[in-house]
Amino acid sequence: MFLANTLLAAAWLSVGLPHGPTRPVVARAPHCTLPGEKFGYPDGVAVAPDGTVYVVDTDSTILKKISPTGEVTRLGAGSLVYPTGVALAPDGTAYVADAGNHSIVRIGLGGEVSRLASRGLVYPAGLALGADGALYIADAGREPGSGAVFRLSLTGRLQSLATGLHKPSSVALATDGTVYVTDTEINSIIKINSLGEVSPVAGGEFNKPRGLAVGANGAVYVADTYNNRVQRIDAAGTVTTIASGFNYPSGIAIDRAGVVYVTDTGNGMLKKINPTGVVMLLPELVGATRRP
Repeated sequence: MFLANTLLAAAWLSVGLPHGPTRPVVARAPHCTLPGEKFGYPDGVAVAPDGTVYVVDTDSTILKKISPTGEVTRLGAGSLVYPTGVALAPDGTAYVADAGNHSIVRIGLGGEVSRLASRGLVYPAGLALGADGALYIADAGREPGSGAVFRLSLTGRLQSLATGLHKPSSVALATDGTVYVTDTEINSIIKINSLGEVSPVAGGEFNKPRGLAVGANGAVYVADTYNNRVQRIDAAGTVTTIASGFNYPSGIAIDRAGVVYVTDTGNGMLKKINPTGVVMLLPELVGATRRP
């Protein structure tokens, strides 16, 4: 499967489609990860209120659901082509950005798969779910300057919020409705307010940032991919490194307790950073792996 997706990526590159907004080509440790579980190319990550973690495994073309007790469920097998980002609804429904199918996929509680949107999307890379149930989509586009951010309403209406971006790869929402985006190719974090006005939040400190999450206190957490670290932007715009030593971190999520989850993509690992800055692997996956 890894080889097949590598060849598919090469084909996309030959016709101008990005293989992820800035997917690094790295020599990784051989699929070594959490004890009992392996990732091919972990990308987007989301965490539910009960501590269940969802990880997009791009090269395996599945979404992995990891329960607090370590049981792993593989979702979307056979239905996804090149998944990248993931967002969760309060009831546990998962939404996946399937860049290979230029679409958004919904995975229900029983593992059933349906497609929500494809028309108008080029390379959906990142997702976030609004309080009203609308999905926010970072679409990397075909080339720098053609990226966009969309809002997909519950009725299926696709609304453009920002255009002319440079391979945006992730999107996150603050409680006040502000939309944050990693504008990856220009190493910038931008925000879109309720009036649709776009402005920079931070730049210059990043090198191909990808994953993005907003904490309960309004701080923005960024996977600074090519700098191999995770950064935090506070309300004043000050950028602070909270952890380093990763190998191309890509996806990022934060739970209610302030624990930050990171896909350490170059190492094929899923890690977490506790509020004191200690980095660790998730607890050992002791449950049986199952498919719905």
